[in-house]
Amino acid sequence: MLELDGSKGTAHFIKKWEGDRQQSYLKLVNVKKRTGATEYTASDSGKFVTLFAIECRGVEPVSWMCKNDFTITTEGGAVFEDVTFDECYW
Repeated sequence: MLELDGSKGTAHFIKKWEGDRQQSYLKLVNVKKRTGATEYTASDSGKFVTLFAIECRGVEPVSWMCKNDFTITTEGGAVFEDVTFDECYW
């Protein structure tokens, strides 16, 4: 995490645009705080589920690319590493 100038806040990406007084930033937000979900179960299969949330100030993401760094643990305890998502919705 990076510290924001003149603030106790932090962010994952910070950019100071020429001519702007304040920094622009992007921060990943705890999904549990936004959705109340603590985990995803088999009952979520086939449904839209939120995996992450982003707070943006002064920046606007225009695309996102899924990477292979996901690990999934099933209800039965099986672990799948390097999981890919073929369908990612922005």
